[in-house]
Amino acid sequence: MEIEVLKQIPDDIALEQICAFVRHAFKQHMLEGIGTICSRLTAEMFKTHFKSPLILISRQEHSTEICGVLVLTGNPHGYIEVIAVAPAYQRQHIGHSLLKTAEQIVKERNGSFLLSDTSVLMRNSILWHKKNGFHKIALTSYRSTDYYSYILRKDLHPSWDRNIYYALRFFLSSIRTRLTKTPLRTVDEKNRLTLSEIQQMSLEIMEKVHRFCESNDIKYTLGYGSLIGAIRHRGFIPWDDDIDIIMPRDDYERFLKIFACEGLDVFSSHRKDSYILYSRVFDTMKTFCRTKFPFARRYAGGVWIDIFPADAVEDDYNAFATKIHQLEQMYKRQMYLREPKASILLMPTIKKKIGLIIRKIIRKNGAGLEENNTAMQKIMTSLEYGTMHWSQMACMDEGVKMYQLAEDFENTVLVPFEGHSFRILSGYDRVLRNIYGNYMELPPVNEQVSHQQFLDFYWNR
Repeated sequence: MEIEVLKQIPDDIALEQICAFVRHAFKQHMLEGIGTICSRLTAEMFKTHFKSPLILISRQEHSTEICGVLVLTGNPHGYIEVIAVAPAYQRQHIGHSLLKTAEQIVKERNGSFLLSDTSVLMRNSILWHKKNGFHKIALTSYRSTDYYSYILRKDLHPSWDRNIYYALRFFLSSIRTRLTKTPLRTVDEKNRLTLSEIQQMSLEIMEKVHRFCESNDIKYTLGYGSLIGAIRHRGFIPWDDDIDIIMPRDDYERFLKIFACEGLDVFSSHRKDSYILYSRVFDTMKTFCRTKFPFARRYAGGVWIDIFPADAVEDDYNAFATKIHQLEQMYKRQMYLREPKASILLMPTIKKKIGLIIRKIIRKNGAGLEENNTAMQKIMTSLEYGTMHWSQMACMDEGVKMYQLAEDFENTVLVPFEGHSFRILSGYDRVLRNIYGNYMELPPVNEQVSHQQFLDFYWNR
């Protein structure tokens, strides 16, 4: 394995290529809700955040494929801003080789130590630093995160055992940081997305999802308010703040397996830490979400569009209604168990924090949620697609009204939507009338409000 020290990036490696590599290496952390700068790094952000960086790249000999990247700042001592190894090359000592090269550089310029930092949630990173001689010296919290990070130090010319000194320094730092910790990402309200900005971001995501579905022959339709908006307004309902689409179960499962698009990712309903039974395509680069009603154990993505599966249901309406009644009770239990999963840190007042702590105790911190959702999933998918009727049962807001004829979803057609063209099912009129009645009539003014009242979106700055 060849290690190259690059003070100037050669022609065969662009800065954006390095940033894309780092984003890919940190993708799993992003999906786990650990939204470090590396998870969304761009060339512009690189130039803004890292002053006079030295970039070390590990790559195979006679190849331009990047295996690992280390970004070093500081002089004469060093600060490891980024260390990333491609998932396919992990456990091959690439990170160790990059670190040794960085240490040699610092020694050559008469530096005596290296600093680094890592989220307290990234256990593998913590173990790697410890294995390579780093000691925790401080606990801190950056403005771009809602969690704590360790500051770590490695002395390159140790003259005496500093373990006791580092332990005391870390202890004092931990007390100070924990006493002053606030959810800093919510402080700067000027970065909150407006309704029109949320709509524009949703539109960008929908356009990419549409192109992907068209290229891969995946059937979908706009649903619910998005479907009404397409028919009645040729775009968003003016007060609506999201986009909903529905896919037949087979198309839904195939979409979850193969969807790929730069800057976007899928939050799958099949994830072990998912609290919901439908999926979302979300922005990973420009925005992030704050919610008091969680849908996952940890989540750091941004604006999304919802994707609901359509499942076959009984052609006997009474049998269908019995199933829906059972699912409605289970759905209420899901909502009951989801609420105490919220973060105490996100509660804005002491009163609300105490209230959440009480709910966590009473509801056993949502114990039984996974078992409840597994049972719901089994009921939802109990019939093979191909009956005369279908329903969307992952979110039970519509109940028995969501009893639709399969023939209405046999074909889809393109319709205008905010200057774009998206698909709707050919039997949209009957589908919408089953749910809403006269959907072309505007609701009363007091009902013209957005439905996502438990969350806010912010720009990543």
